[in-house]
Amino acid sequence: MSHSLAASSSPPFAPPVFPSTLPSKSAATSASNLSRSSSLPLSTSKSLRLLVWSFHLARKSISRTKPPTPVLQPEKTADNPPPTPQLAPPPPPPPIPPPPTLLATKWDIVLLDGDETVGPDPDSIVEGPCIGKGGFAEVFRGLNKATGQAVAVKRVKKKALGEDGQYLILGEIRIMNRIRDTKRQLPFPIILGSYMDDSDYLLVMNHLPGTMLAKLEATGGYFDQPLAFFYAGQLLLAIHTLHSLGVVHCDVKPDNIFLDSFGNVVLGDFGVAKLFNKTAKGDRIWSDFKRLGGDSFPLLWPTPGNPHCLDSDVRGTRHYAAPETKTDRYSYGVDYWSWAATFFEFLTGVLPWAIDDETSTYIEPLHLDLAHNAFRKAFLERIDFEFSTKAFLLDPFDRWPTVHEIKKERIWGNFDWLALSRGTLPIPSNRAIVAGRRIGRLNQ
Repeated sequence: MSHSLAASSSPPFAPPVFPSTLPSKSAATSASNLSRSSSLPLSTSKSLRLLVWSFHLARKSISRTKPPTPVLQPEKTADNPPPTPQLAPPPPPPPIPPPPTLLATKWDIVLLDGDETVGPDPDSIVEGPCIGKGGFAEVFRGLNKATGQAVAVKRVKKKALGEDGQYLILGEIRIMNRIRDTKRQLPFPIILGSYMDDSDYLLVMNHLPGTMLAKLEATGGYFDQPLAFFYAGQLLLAIHTLHSLGVVHCDVKPDNIFLDSFGNVVLGDFGVAKLFNKTAKGDRIWSDFKRLGGDSFPLLWPTPGNPHCLDSDVRGTRHYAAPETKTDRYSYGVDYWSWAATFFEFLTGVLPWAIDDETSTYIEPLHLDLAHNAFRKAFLERIDFEFSTKAFLLDPFDRWPTVHEIKKERIWGNFDWLALSRGTLPIPSNRAIVAGRRIGRLNQ
């Protein structure tokens, strides 16, 4: 009886330890010892242990093969479509370049003074990029689709000119028509056609590939002496040719000088030029110079008997304009004042007026300064100072009366004017500066 109570008050066997793998030999030995020490029969103890061990292995197998708990998804209906995967937005396409501007078909041909020349059809002209801007106009590079010819298209706004200023563009058309009608190859742009609509005037001209301003910028703002003299000589001949046609330019400066495909000077932009009557009669002095012709005509002085004069009509660009354009009567001589200022710029890179060293601007009012600037002294010689002093005398009657007198100045040395006028003088190269002075002076 005591044995029965003792057995019921103590556990029948120790709790088993569940290994993750099969029991080792030591574990089996311990189990054997435990079974021997148990009060239950050996067969019963082994059966219980095997039963527990089988149950443990079954649980591990079930846990390994159990599928994951499914995640409930919303029902796919017409009102609730499946979500679209969020993708990164594609990069924006490159901007499409604007198409070439075709001129409208509403242009009217501008025919002046009985002119019957009809230019290209405006519908065949395509405007390209802008290549120049002025106070009243823009110039575009264009293409004549009918011929494949490159052209320059000058567009002038009527509103910018005003009613009183439209005579300027009409005057420019008349001047270019006169140049074209000579039927000669001249150093000026060739007008191909002129048109107008309610808001603009349109001038179509031959395209010129180069500009003097760009040429100066590419060479540091000035030229070596031989090249400076060459361009100044070509510009002098172009101005004289224009004067022989009865036209005073009134705005000679590097901005209005172009270069053809061979690198020769072409004088353009007649926006403020003045056209005179070629048949006008003057006094005896005028008639005598006209009889001499050549480089002796026209007369540059604004004499009382000179029929080709303007009365205090302010035109041109301030730093290049002769002083008499603001106050007095003037004639063709104003273009040679501007030419001399341009020539001086070709040689030195600056204009001949006094400069404020602190601000690097021209001192007001403008006045000549040839001797007090070290930079100018390094590039000019005595005969250059003499020439410039004569060119910029304030009284126009103290300057040269004709182009013949300009060509006789000592500054030109042995310059071959005949070869230049025939187009056989080669264009000099722009060489280096040696020891502060330019090499290759023409009279050495």
